[in-house]
Amino acid sequence: MKQIITLSAILFCMTTGLIAQPHSVMTFAGPSHFGVESMDAWQDNESDTILFMMTSGTEADITIPSLTYEALNYTIPSFTIHGAKFAFNMTTHNAEFAEQTFSETIVADGEEKTVTGISFSATYNGAARQLSIRMVMKYGRMPLPVMFTITADYVSPSSAIDGISADENVSSSRRGIYTITGSRVVGTPAAGIYVVDGKKVLVR
Repeated sequence: MKQIITLSAILFCMTTGLIAQPHSVMTFAGPSHFGVESMDAWQDNESDTILFMMTSGTEADITIPSLTYEALNYTIPSFTIHGAKFAFNMTTHNAEFAEQTFSETIVADGEEKTVTGISFSATYNGAARQLSIRMVMKYGRMPLPVMFTITADYVSPSSAIDGISADENVSSSRRGIYTITGSRVVGTPAAGIYVVDGKKVLVR
């Protein structure tokens, strides 16, 4: 049974053309929508980054970026949904994460807090190499659940660059190197995904 699951995971990776083997991290980036549905209070982000790692032929770990609602100056730190279950279609090369729940514990400001996924679903379009996620969750003592949706395109490792030059169309407030959670990087960044002058870049 384990061999079948492993083979399924390898076939998923090969047919999508994304990575060579399971347990590699895939990066997706795209616009997101975040807010409180019951209050019709929303914030649109131009680009957020999702990290995706298959752990078997039917499960994956999905890392959600930190989510800041600027109007309230409130942030839900980045967290990983472990063991999200999916079904892969070998004919269409699509993957479907049927609606499911999750519960993850994170540490924020020295205190353990729980992120409870009331509803989580996602789809992966193999032809477009695009991951779409929709989830409703509660965080810590927040009185109301929040919704997060994103449609993100696969970021190829070949898009990595060695030299960094400023884009003249980017405002000075966005220039510089930042982590995907929004922290400014001083000095030479280590390998990883960064926002460089407003654009996501893979540094190797």
